[in-house]
Amino acid sequence: MRCLLPLAIVTLLLVSCESKPTADIISFADIDTTIRPQDDFYGYANGRWIARNPVPENGSRYCVSDQINAMVDQQIIDVIRDITSHKQTPGSTNEKLAFFFKSGMDTVSINAAGLKPVQYMLDTIDSMQNLSDLQNRIALLQKHYFKSPFSIQYGPYLSNSSTFAFVIGTDGLVMEDRELYLDDDEFCEEIRGKYKRYIENMFRHMGQDSATAVRSAQATYDIEYRIAEISLDKMLSQNQSYVIHNNSIDDLTAQMPTFNWGKYFEQIGPKSYQISNDI
Repeated sequence: MRCLLPLAIVTLLLVSCESKPTADIISFADIDTTIRPQDDFYGYANGRWIARNPVPENGSRYCVSDQINAMVDQQIIDVIRDITSHKQTPGSTNEKLAFFFKSGMDTVSINAAGLKPVQYMLDTIDSMQNLSDLQNRIALLQKHYFKSPFSIQYGPYLSNSSTFAFVIGTDGLVMEDRELYLDDDEFCEEIRGKYKRYIENMFRHMGQDSATAVRSAQATYDIEYRIAEISLDKMLSQNQSYVIHNNSIDDLTAQMPTFNWGKYFEQIGPKSYQISNDI
């Protein structure tokens, strides 16, 4: 899948605050003049760029943002290599960054630690007894950036960037694409089979026997499947009338009376957050 905007219309300019743009607004080098724009405007506007930049064999898409991400990744790697190549001042930010990177690359120690670093989280999940416990665990997972049945972000409101708001959306699909759960074609069925085996292996690593791991994996998959069923497809998810729904805390409470939204917002946010009942 290609995610190119028409490059003849939009050219991303990377400029410093002290320099002036030197790139053309329209990149004529990317235009394929052998294609008539009235027949295929996308091919006309991007044809030569596509020809010069094929999708990598290990990828499913390639566009300008991927080029930028690769450039940024390389810059970060260069900085890390420089920091880790020589001794840093004790207690400095550079020393902390070097230690963090080296600890992440120390696969021997990581494998030896096993589940110990996350055992406390697994234990607190196992100890759940009621809906209140479930809410507490969801907040805990979200604060550690794990997936949960719904996502939440705090930032500019989608329809009014001058207003900041909590934005709640569907989450919980490890395979991301709802079609991978719902479509009946051969490709999706193969991916689903491999994903279920992956979940089973994770439960085995946690100490479950094979039969229990199979049941746990199926239960996990069934939850994700139910989330996929109520998720918007790719087309509808781009339609703001389906995505944006203004809700106050009272509205959320009326929709989900068994979920304590006031307590939840206190759990996930800094104490300085001022929660308003208005949108």
